[in-house]
Amino acid sequence: MLFNRPKLIITTLPKNKCKLFIGELLNQRLIACANIIDNVQSMYWWKNKITTDSETIVMMKTTKKKIKGIKNFFLLNHPYETPELIVLNVHAEQKYLEWMIKETDNNG
Repeated sequence: MLFNRPKLIITTLPKNKCKLFIGELLNQRLIACANIIDNVQSMYWWKNKITTDSETIVMMKTTKKKIKGIKNFFLLNHPYETPELIVLNVHAEQKYLEWMIKETDNNG
């Protein structure tokens, strides 16, 4: 039985920052994988008005023990004043979970 439950982290980023941001999370072994969903139109309240932006959604796969490091990375590096960081517990197939744990091990 593996004790680390897989986590899915969802954020939005400007397209021009996306690959560098994800690349650094991968290099630091904070995530095992990221999916980039481009050309998303976001509408939201910002500073008392409705705003529309073109953004990129990033879904990142990681383990519970990496969440604190990811949160610290977000606070230091995310380009938004108020970055979206949604952390979800998810169920994963056993082999995928083992792969994710292996890939987020700092020994690589």
